[in-house]
Amino acid sequence: MKKKTLCLLLLMPIVLVLVVFTSANLIKLPIELMAEKIVLEHEDVEFFAISETEESRYRLYAHATPSQAVNSEIVWSVDDEEIASIDKNYLVSKRKEGTVVVSARTVDGLLNASFTLEIFFDGGTEPKKVVISDPTVSSGTGIGDEKVYGLQNLVEGKLVNSVETPKVTIIPRSAPQDYKLEVVSGDATIEGKSVRFNDSGNVVVKATSITDPTKFQTYTYNVALDSVNVYDYEDLMYCTNESQEGKVVVMRTNLESIKNAYDEKGNLYKNTQLFGKGDRDKLEFNVQYIESTYDVGYLKFKNMDTKIAVAVNFKKSVYGNGFTINLHELCYENAGLALLDHIYKGPLPFIQISFVTVSGQDNIGFLVSNDNVTVSNISLRNSNAVTDLTYLDYVGTTLEVMGDNVTIKNSILSNGLTVLRSFSNENLLIDGCLLQMAREFIFKLGSNTVIKPTNVPANVASLPISEKYNILSPKPFDDEGNLLSDSSAIINNSYFYRSGFFSIGLDTHFAGEVLHNGNYSGCKYLAATSYASRLTISGDTRFYDWKSIEGLDSSTLIKINAEGVGGSSFDPSSLITDMVKQAASAEMEIEKDGKTYLHGGIAFFGGGRNESTITFTESGYLDAFYLLDNVTIQGFGNSISDLVSTASGYGAFKFYTYNATSRLYYNEQATSDEDVNMIPQVEAIIPAV
Repeated sequence: MKKKTLCLLLLMPIVLVLVVFTSANLIKLPIELMAEKIVLEHEDVEFFAISETEESRYRLYAHATPSQAVNSEIVWSVDDEEIASIDKNYLVSKRKEGTVVVSARTVDGLLNASFTLEIFFDGGTEPKKVVISDPTVSSGTGIGDEKVYGLQNLVEGKLVNSVETPKVTIIPRSAPQDYKLEVVSGDATIEGKSVRFNDSGNVVVKATSITDPTKFQTYTYNVALDSVNVYDYEDLMYCTNESQEGKVVVMRTNLESIKNAYDEKGNLYKNTQLFGKGDRDKLEFNVQYIESTYDVGYLKFKNMDTKIAVAVNFKKSVYGNGFTINLHELCYENAGLALLDHIYKGPLPFIQISFVTVSGQDNIGFLVSNDNVTVSNISLRNSNAVTDLTYLDYVGTTLEVMGDNVTIKNSILSNGLTVLRSFSNENLLIDGCLLQMAREFIFKLGSNTVIKPTNVPANVASLPISEKYNILSPKPFDDEGNLLSDSSAIINNSYFYRSGFFSIGLDTHFAGEVLHNGNYSGCKYLAATSYASRLTISGDTRFYDWKSIEGLDSSTLIKINAEGVGGSSFDPSSLITDMVKQAASAEMEIEKDGKTYLHGGIAFFGGGRNESTITFTESGYLDAFYLLDNVTIQGFGNSISDLVSTASGYGAFKFYTYNATSRLYYNEQATSDEDVNMIPQVEAIIPAV
């Protein structure tokens, strides 16, 4: 129905010395506080009885949380104004019976919720219509409208077939409400007013008025194969971390943070439980540890830990029904002063050279660990809303893909150091998704497979840069000259919103001489070239990621302890920012109030040879991008950039940014009375496709 993203390979954040952690906190990337959810105070289906003689109004109730969010204002709409229209806070009937979908959106369209309203003339005892609904499956603030049911429930540690009880209402409600329920098709059994599923597939049930058998309605249960309904944290763990083969997850509730689970009176919101086991004041988590799939040669050489944490391991498909899983208490809440003792404390180091740390793979919030998995209509996030992107330094990757033929559709992925990461996986499809709020890149695409240099001369460090580059960064080609690639992704009809650096990063392995000869680190032969990644962008895919050039922060890519630079005050956040700044031109810059604003689109980087490719198809909007090509890391007037290049390599970087003059992607009012940090003000951010 709607939109999605990509990855890098081995530059990233973590400094294991406290002084570096402290200095990192001096960097601030403030952003507006954004709403996290819409609380819709209506059932999935509501009824509005209108009078023949009086004008009737139906009061709408919804609010966004937190209320201080800049986009908390609610905008209402209906899908058929021939039946009803909205006047301020009321739905005003046009005296026509019928069914409308009422939608509530935040003012910028980032969040939405909806319910169905049945409008009918009141009075009489003759049945006019039968309505079946199910308030236990709600699309919530999700993007998709797909409703899926689990075949089984977990009851006292055992799986039993699911029993569902539809809500049946006969209109007008003054008519007799007696009805008969029967199975029209599918493998299910009627038990009183409930339905027991015997097998997966579509189960169609029919509710018929006993008073008037000509009045009936059917309801279809889409029952997923090998699936279990998830009503709490323990259900989720049973289907994921605790299951060797895994079960298909069907979400039937939100699993939220403490802040987002309770209303102002301390009551749980409807269809909401806590993420975590036990008392809210002492939650416990079943964290899984796996071996890092990135290059851990340095870690093994130094006898360091090579494992990363996983909060939720999806081994089979996930059907979210619009619900949210929020890992805030696990990934974020206990960070800060307890950082060194906390589970989520930043990525493993790829290598540490003197006062420079380059990071490898991060801890993972949600993992897709197998092939042929679908993640549909769910909101996944590693923390609550933040007002500073640096607060996401240590929360980990939101969603990591480790399988081929994975589809992520109609979902919202949010709040991670990296939001989505995929390395050495073929045929990843990101379709109809919103990906937002990343400290670094929103999507990283790369490869774990590398080609090592051979026949390296002993004097390689003294050779000209071009020669060193060609020797230490071998081309990822086979004997016939074909490009070697083991990573591909398609992004279709998806939106990216707000990163600390660029929306998408295509990475390649470091290939500098100090990684080959072992200088500084003592670990030799780490230089290599990654297999290529192939990215395709299609449909209505957009990048809402304008920022001031001071806000283009790359400090998480390479951590530098400034005190180690002979007392210098070098700012690590300026390293790659300086590259972009010096290479930028008028086509990609916007000047406002003495500041220069740039767009954080797509970056090809890493320092070694990067042979990744990008293809724009259909209305993928290639013409909206400005290409910065052949940007290098050397020669910016300080010794740090030259030192870093001896580790990273001498390959050129490449950046795609939106053309600043393109009206399609830049609100032209932003240069006068709007903030240049772009938020769509008029159109919904996830339009129907």
